[in-house]
Amino acid sequence: GVAPRSNLGDELSSAGRQVQSIAEVIDQANARQDEMNARDAANKLKEHAMLLEYDPKDGLKSVSGEGVTKPEYLTGYQQRFTDKADALAAGLSNDRQRQMFARLSSVEGLQFKSALLTHQASETKRFNDATDNSTASNAVAKIARDPANDLTFAVNLREAEDATKRFAQRNGLGAEQTESAMSAIRGSAYVARIQALMHGIPGVVE
Repeated sequence: GVAPRSNLGDELSSAGRQVQSIAEVIDQANARQDEMNARDAANKLKEHAMLLEYDPKDGLKSVSGEGVTKPEYLTGYQQRFTDKADALAAGLSNDRQRQMFARLSSVEGLQFKSALLTHQASETKRFNDATDNSTASNAVAKIARDPANDLTFAVNLREAEDATKRFAQRNGLGAEQTESAMSAIRGSAYVARIQALMHGIPGVVE
């Protein structure tokens, strides 16, 4: 029999498919490596975010009271997170890695911002509560220092009442609890005045 002739076109087509298949395998391998590089950068960003949050000396949770009410509290920590993310993205090898990292870092960024805002809200409330308590206490103390002065009494009683009302509203106290707190601060003001008058504050009551 006559040996069949090879079909050059088929061979070239088969070789082309093999080359394409090899290229696809290489691309898949590169994609997997790109993903791992992006995840490595995301892990480094997460570690940095944890340091920004929990560092006992410089972490966002180490800031308390008035410190969290300043504008630079939010902007400062957010900028430090963004700077680290930008530096990690710049260190990646190609656009595919950077796109993968951008998706991962956006999730981490939301978590970090949530932690930042949650701590700020908690500390702001604590600071405001303490401020209102101090305002009420100082107002009562002022009444005790000048018990015979009706204007001093009226102004400082109003200040103490306003501070108590703010505290009650901020802490979600009901009408009955609020009125109880208001009665207590009024009682404190009247008692402070009466006791000061009875004991004769020097320079005020002869």
